[in-house]
This record gives sequence, structure tokens and C-alpha cells, in this order.
Amino acid sequence: MDIVSQVKQAIEYTKVKDYKSAEKIYKNLLSLDKNNTTILSLLGLMYFNSGKLKKAKLILTKSNKLSPNNPTTIESLGFTYYNLGELKEARKYFEQIINSTKNFEIYENYINCLFEIRENQKAYELGLKANQLFPLNKDILSVLVYACIYSGNLNDAIKYSKQLLSAFPKQAKSWLRQGLVQEVIFHDDRKAQECYKTALKYGEKAEAYHNLAISYNKTGEFKKAEEYYKKLIKLNGLNKNNSFGLACTYFFQRKFKQGFKYYSMGHAFKNIDDTINKMKNFWDGKKYKDETLFVYCDQGIGDCIMFSRYFGFLEKYFKEIKIACHPSMLELLKRSFKSSKKIKFYTYLKKFPKSDKMVIMSDLPYLLKMETKFPLTNKYMVSDTKKENEYKEKYFKSDKLKVGIVWEAGAAGIREQLNRTLHISILDEILNMQDIQFYSFQYKPALDDYKNYNNLIDIGSSFKNFDDTAAALKNLDVVITVDTSVAHLAGALGIKTFMLLPYCPDWRWFDNTKKTEWYDSMRIFKQTDHVFWDKEIEDIKTELLNLKVKTN
Repeated sequence: MDIVSQVKQAIEYTKVKDYKSAEKIYKNLLSLDKNNTTILSLLGLMYFNSGKLKKAKLILTKSNKLSPNNPTTIESLGFTYYNLGELKEARKYFEQIINSTKNFEIYENYINCLFEIRENQKAYELGLKANQLFPLNKDILSVLVYACIYSGNLNDAIKYSKQLLSAFPKQAKSWLRQGLVQEVIFHDDRKAQECYKTALKYGEKAEAYHNLAISYNKTGEFKKAEEYYKKLIKLNGLNKNNSFGLACTYFFQRKFKQGFKYYSMGHAFKNIDDTINKMKNFWDGKKYKDETLFVYCDQGIGDCIMFSRYFGFLEKYFKEIKIACHPSMLELLKRSFKSSKKIKFYTYLKKFPKSDKMVIMSDLPYLLKMETKFPLTNKYMVSDTKKENEYKEKYFKSDKLKVGIVWEAGAAGIREQLNRTLHISILDEILNMQDIQFYSFQYKPALDDYKNYNNLIDIGSSFKNFDDTAAALKNLDVVITVDTSVAHLAGALGIKTFMLLPYCPDWRWFDNTKKTEWYDSMRIFKQTDHVFWDKEIEDIKTELLNLKVKTN
């Protein structure tokens, strides 16, 4: 049998999912010519089809190095990285072929990759282009609705969700997107829940259960949220996402032991964060006074600030603690814990520092048996006094009341992004107050509308890390912020903080409406209306007027 016939036979085996026979043929051919890029590409594609993604990645990468301009190999690499969850790499390959492809799935997946790296406007523009190339394609319309929401083109999101529902009224995806529009644009959770239930009727259980669970958490119906998470677990088994979702449902209710049980169980599954996947010898909460512990700061910067309060309590359990954190937090953490002789800080590394045990930062309250305790609620972070003075000389010489402003949150998810981020115009009445000097602490804002405010000094653009942010914060009388890392940092520094908390907040704020157990210096202004912030803005104005009187 000649090579062409053997390849055809291998392709036929792949079609009927006889992957072992196909693999045998390809390997025999490669034993004759190990650098045959066609055979390598076909073998890689076969591995992809059989679900052996790591093998597919290895073989396709080799083929692509030998023959860099093969569209089939590039496309297969894009899909392989996408299915591995390595979206930044997938984006690189999709970018190479997007202008020549006729495959709508490449557009769909590429747009999803752009969400991951927060190129939301580009995702929107690409979605519009894809909709022109593939009109009335339900998958393209579906991802276009997401792109519209992420990029802030909410009228278009409404338009395309209607178009999707009109063209495909008996498709679950149409109802799921309509539910999302009702939830995050119209803030009508009841209508959203009906849409998700209709999606169930048309056969989509997993995503519908997931959305219903989230929606019922938002409306405070935690028993129903539990019910749908448990249905999801029964359907798909316990995994990273549904274990975390159920954990948050318990956290909302202050059922910390149950919450941390499911939260910790989530680490057993493949994580988006590859560092967690490589960790082993997890700490069990017992004392090992002759051993070393490695702590990995998972989650976002705000979580790092919030959970770092537990670091010092580890000293009585180990002889040495090595903590890996985001580079932007390194100097601030080193200074704040310099009196802790056993603790050393590192930035994220490809190789773990030598240790006997490992732990994920957000598991610390559970393992330290401090789930219901909130230690160090004031001034456990320490800023650089030299930097404080430098910022004072450059920006803070005014005798007016000094007020910092943060209006955008950095969350990646659609719900979090829209719930926690405000358009700066919502703060108009505050920013137009007289005899107050306002400072933008916003780092790389999505829009440049803030430049329209004459009384707002941009200080956020000067920040290189959170050590800078901390030093600048120490010069303020008060900071007004949405639920983001600056809110946590200000609270940890003991700075007066007015936090605008959305109607449906993150689990850590529980049912708090004015004060929080996490930070003594924080005052919460929780949204009472599903959409508007009028009352909270008026309340903050009153507080600022009182502060002006005290300052003068």
C-alpha cells in the first residue's frame, strides 16, 4: 500500500473513531520520515479529535515549526489551545488566519479569546464582521450578543438578542442570551429566570442550571440557588465552576464551613490557573514546625489584599513561609510584613521555591479554623512614607478636601463587570461639588470621559504598582470607590473609604448595607434600586459636606 492509500485509510479510521488504528498508520509513516509536516499535522488533528489535547499541541507545534504557513495546522493549533483553555495562545493562531477563513467557529472562538484578554471593542467589531459573513448563524449571533454587552453597546445587544430569538425561537441558546439581556441590561431577574427555564424546555440543562443558580443568588433565594447547583453537579459531576458557585451560595449565608468545603474541593479539578494544577503536598491545617510552607496567592489583587491578613498566623505552624504574589503587590507586602521574620515574598515563578507543604491563599481561613473570624480589620498594610511625601509634594498641596475616585472594576465576567462598574457620569453631582479637590485613582480607564472634569486630577496613570497606589491613598481625606482592589487596599491601610456596593454584591459583603466586618474604615453605600444610584449619591454628598465642615 502506498503512502497516499495509507493516509486515506488513517483518515477513514479517524472518521469512525478508530483512533488506535489511525495512530498506528501515522506513526509508521513518521518512522520513515519524522519531519513530514503533512503526516504530523494529520496526526495532531487525530489527537485533537480523540480528545488527547496535550499530544495534539505537541505534534501540531512541531509541524508548525517545520512549516509555519500551513493554514490547516494553524487552525488546528488555535482550536487545540482554545479547548485547553489557553486562550491567549489560541488568539495568536486565530489572528493569523481570521482574514482568510470560511469557518465560523474560528470567529466564534476568536471573539471568546478577545473577551479573556479584555479587547472588548475588538471583539464587538469582529462580531459585527462575522455576522455579515455568516448571517443568521445562531452561534455567531449568540457570541455577538456577548460582545455587545462586554463592549458597552447595550442597544445592539438588545437588537441582536431579539434577532436571535426571532430566527431561532425553539433554540435554547436564544433564550439563554435573552435571559442574560434581561438580567444585566434591564435588571429584571424574574424575566431572566423565565428565559433560563425556557432554555431548559428546549434541552439546554447545564448552562440553564448555571444561570438560574446565579440569578437566584442575586435575588437572595439561596435555597433555590443551592437546588440548581446540585442539579448541575448531578448532571455534570463536581467541577471547578460549580463547586465554587455552590461555595459562594453558602458564603452569602455565612455558612462558612460548608462554603470552604466546596471551595477547597474545587482545587482538585483542572483550573484556569495552571500554577494551581501543578501544586502538590497540600497543607492539611496541622502544625509542622520544622517544615516550610509555600503559599500561592490565587484570585485577584483585591482577594490578595483581603486574605493577606491571615499570613502572620501561619508563623506558629511552620518554620518558614514562602509566599508567591503578583509583581504589583510585592513591595507593599514585603513592607507590610517585614516584622514577620519567617515570611518571605516572591513574585509568581515558573518553578516553585523549595517547600514541604503547599497551600492556596484563599483556603487559609478554613485551614486556620478562622472561617468566622475577621482579624486585623485596620491598618495591616503599610505604605512607603518616602513615596507618600513625594506624592504629597507633586499632587496634594491643595487645602481643599481631598477625595479619590474609582469608578471601574477590573472583573472579567459579564455580570461582575456590569454590576461593579459605573459610568463616571453617575458621579456628576459629586464631581461638581465646590471646594473639593478630586483625584482619579482609576488605572487605565476603558473610556476617557474622565478628562471632561476640570476638577479631577489624574493620578492613576502614575501608578506602576500597588505600592504607589498605597502611598497616594495615604494623602486623601476619603476615597469613593466601587467594589475593586482599591477599596480593599484603602480599607487595609485604614483610610476612610466610601464604597458603592451594587444591589447584587459579591459574596464577601454578605447582607451588609453600611458596615463590613473586613475593614473598620469602610462605609458601605449599598444600592437600594436595581438600576439607579440616586439615593447613594445623595448620601455621599451629605457625608462629603460634613467632612468639609470638619476639615475647615
